[in-house]
Amino acid sequence: MAAEDVGFIENKGWKGPGEMLTSYRHAEHVRGMSAESVVELPKDPDNAEQMGAFYTRLGRPESAEKYELPEAQVGEGSVDLAPKFREWAFAAGLNQRQTRAIFDAYQTELQTIVQGQTEAQNQNVQVAEQQMRTEWGAEYEANMGHAKRFAAVFGLSEQWLEAIEGGLASEEDPSGAKGLWRGAAKIGRALSEHKFPGEAVETTELGTTPAVAQTQINELHMDKDFLAAYQNRNNPGHQAAKDKMSRLHQLAYPGEQT
Repeated sequence: MAAEDVGFIENKGWKGPGEMLTSYRHAEHVRGMSAESVVELPKDPDNAEQMGAFYTRLGRPESAEKYELPEAQVGEGSVDLAPKFREWAFAAGLNQRQTRAIFDAYQTELQTIVQGQTEAQNQNVQVAEQQMRTEWGAEYEANMGHAKRFAAVFGLSEQWLEAIEGGLASEEDPSGAKGLWRGAAKIGRALSEHKFPGEAVETTELGTTPAVAQTQINELHMDKDFLAAYQNRNNPGHQAAKDKMSRLHQLAYPGEQT
């Protein structure tokens, strides 16, 4: 065998006739394939033009907008990342099938995470509520009524309070929600008594809504000290209690004759 043939075999790395035959058959197979079936690897992976042509041959669409992705359910305050996801997939050279597979997996994992966070938040709020029930005891319902009055007077919905409550309660420290309700109850109680925290001066009732006045009436009916004065003419505080109830009725039912 000629020296140049020996050198050729050594360069190819063939160790025997079997490997030479396998290589020959592979070459015959490639020669029989169409040009469209052969993908040439880019010589320079940093060349954007070469890589772009390579990705196109592998099935990447002509633009990021061409990726077909299902419409994602985006909650209030959330951001729809589908447009960005298309851009990222296009930059990475992914084809439609690859992009859809990753997108579906991402959405499934995201939903799992959100659901877990919601469940944990609800559990933390329940822990905080139970702790408040233990702390306030028999005064729990009354104090919660004060807290909700605070929300009503300042035009805050119960949904807003619940959202803040959920944000303040955490697994590490559910007392954040407790602090919210303590503060709201304190302010609401002061409003019902027409006093600001730390002051003994009675404030005016201007701005009290019928709903707030009705809530105050209901709470007064559960106040043993108030009822003792209101129902007993001989009680020194009877007239003041009677006047207070009369004012609240006027505010709660402004259209009725007294």
